[in-house]
Amino acid sequence: MTDRSDIDHRLAYSCNCGWIDKGHAGIGRFRVVNTDLTQGAINLWKQIQSEMYGTSDTINNKPCFRVHYRQAMGTTTNSQVLRKLFAFDGKTLLRVSHFGHYLVQKGLPKERKEEIALRIFLDVSYGFESMQSGFPFFLSSGFSQEDLISNLLGFYSAVRGVSEGQIKQLCQFTSKHASLAVWDAQIKNGKIGDVKNRDSAKPNFYPCSECKTQPQFPSLFKSIKRAMPTGDFIQYKQDPELPRGQPVRNYDALGNVIKKPATVK
Repeated sequence: MTDRSDIDHRLAYSCNCGWIDKGHAGIGRFRVVNTDLTQGAINLWKQIQSEMYGTSDTINNKPCFRVHYRQAMGTTTNSQVLRKLFAFDGKTLLRVSHFGHYLVQKGLPKERKEEIALRIFLDVSYGFESMQSGFPFFLSSGFSQEDLISNLLGFYSAVRGVSEGQIKQLCQFTSKHASLAVWDAQIKNGKIGDVKNRDSAKPNFYPCSECKTQPQFPSLFKSIKRAMPTGDFIQYKQDPELPRGQPVRNYDALGNVIKKPATVK
């Protein structure tokens, strides 16, 4: 979670998008392409565009591909109990992830793929923020007011190619001086995460000397609709890769396995 010292470096206030975490939005030197293909909006979109991970599983007998997406974070701790519970390879760094596994029909139009990508991205984002709200991170981190908004900007950067310059212009980033003034006037106890936001397209706005017009979240960042289930994708409850020798599964639109009728002898 960001704090006051991150203003101008990683954090900025904007007139139309509220507080922005530049790391989540993929702005500046924070924009990196993760080599783990299950992480990052860019890799999520690559998976869906190229129908990367094949499978013999089907939805209503229609060919599909698998999608694996996760969001992750790490933190250090001096707690001996937490070290024992969460340490990896003897390290003291806590690494936690929230995964989503999906089955998507092949050959869908690009517009529908964008909608499904947004659905997966937001599902995992909400799950990840909910996880941060619980043990061992507790209340300060999950759904911090800048997180989901910044995530969404990063998604549009990956899927629609929205540039850093466009994001800054559309959101109307303010100066370091103005951002500091908003923080000092509005952020209580020095914790931006004390104010929550569970809507990725409705920022929290504050009075700012550099914002001269009524704030309005840019329509570009609402142009992709979040997919509703219509039988062309489902969410697996767990990693769907089948052990060798297991039968292929055919699902209905609700994600239930369609059992083959018994053979009449």
